[in-house]
Amino acid sequence: MERPRSVLVSPSGILCAPHAQKRLAPTIRRGAGTGAEIVTMGRNVSRWQFTAVDPSPDMLDRCRSRVAEAGLAPRVEYVCDRIEDASFPRRFDAATSLLVAHFIDGDAAKQRYFHALAEWLRPDAPLVWADLYRPMSDEAYRALWAAWREQTGARMEADAAARAFERIDEGISFVRPATLHQIVADAGLPPPIPLYQHLLWGAWMSTAA
Repeated sequence: MERPRSVLVSPSGILCAPHAQKRLAPTIRRGAGTGAEIVTMGRNVSRWQFTAVDPSPDMLDRCRSRVAEAGLAPRVEYVCDRIEDASFPRRFDAATSLLVAHFIDGDAAKQRYFHALAEWLRPDAPLVWADLYRPMSDEAYRALWAAWREQTGARMEADAAARAFERIDEGISFVRPATLHQIVADAGLPPPIPLYQHLLWGAWMSTAA
């Protein structure tokens, strides 16, 4: 019988990666956010168990409520802490970090974040993350930024869209692909594999050594 898997989950805005640290495949979720990722993964893979990590008690409460409504509460543990400061009784089979790292200012701080995630993974365990990023070319960045604003403006009032992009411009620490590769390498991980790209959104995967 196959061993259950554990997933570490970091919430969005934090990391949304399931920290599974139970008898089932443990997954760690960094930045647990609202718990949407845990609910989606938990419904699709019944053997996975999750550990949700988020420094915000309010976000963990929202995650806990959503998970309970989905009937997945027995499969999820919660840790209110930064992944860089957290400690766990076991390593995980996978980790996710969705829309977290782009809020971390500075390459050195990002490297510490990825290193903290990597050190709690079993050998060959995948780490999947998604963030906003900056293309190599400034021209490409400006074109994609403009396309994103136009796309968003079609769904929002002009003033609301303008305020949203002001917050993005001020609050997001964009990195270029070459810088991302270096940050990941400095964290002790192999080069990231691109999984998804749309406008300035990207997703990647790497595996623990």
